[in-house]
Amino acid sequence: MIATSTVGVAIGAALVLALGIFGSGSPRTTPSTLSPSTLASTGSPPTSPIAFGSDLTAICAQARESTQSLGQPTAADLGSWTDRAVALAATLTRKDAALQPPANVAAPYRTYIAGLESSLARLRQIAAAVKTGNRAELSSLTEETASAATRKGNQAASTNGWGCSLTVQPTTPQTADAAAEELAHTAQVAIETLATDHNGSYASANGKPSALQALEATIQIRPGNGNAYISSLTSTANSYTVTANSTTGDTFSINRLSTGSLSNTCSPTHGTHGNCVNGAW
Repeated sequence: MIATSTVGVAIGAALVLALGIFGSGSPRTTPSTLSPSTLASTGSPPTSPIAFGSDLTAICAQARESTQSLGQPTAADLGSWTDRAVALAATLTRKDAALQPPANVAAPYRTYIAGLESSLARLRQIAAAVKTGNRAELSSLTEETASAATRKGNQAASTNGWGCSLTVQPTTPQTADAAAEELAHTAQVAIETLATDHNGSYASANGKPSALQALEATIQIRPGNGNAYISSLTSTANSYTVTANSTTGDTFSINRLSTGSLSNTCSPTHGTHGNCVNGAW
């Protein structure tokens, strides 16, 4: 028998992807004015950017409420809990797919939907392994990297602010700044990876945070949704500075000099502000 805690983790992780919960928060548009029930009945939402954003936000709200109501599985209701999780993901993915996006974002939105559908297919495979008690299959599916379609959908979501976030946003300056520090480190790994594909040169990334996002879709490159984001990236063949902005307003940079030495700097440069102490972290 597969432990219910293992199932909760496996299904929960897959559900996050299948619902389009990529950490990007709700859409960067006007807050919702349509309820999920209204969305379900209209079938053909308006194509204006405001209406489109409102509809996506309403689906996000339903995703949050419904996911929280799932709770964790128990041995007694494992089968039905798994069915509910899959049904929830399928319903919300279908609602997202039914929306008609504005023409200027139609192509990336199709990519986003393809990513949701790929994640939903994987969720169904995981659920089937859970219900048949196939430990080996469950382990393989949960350890397998995301499909190309899912990764592309993730990138489209992060770039455009689609998807929902179920995580609690940082509530203190220290935790908010820690998120920016982590993002700076993630960006550092991405630019080092990029350099390996360009004969060790960092120059191709100069002024292009999107180049890092193409390698790591979780890197947010625009402000919004209560998240830290990469605000600046400058680079030469053998040096770079990547800067992450915290929601506190503090900035955190990782600097590589042409000599290869690294330093971590931040602003404000005087005093203690969150995790920034006298311009260093």
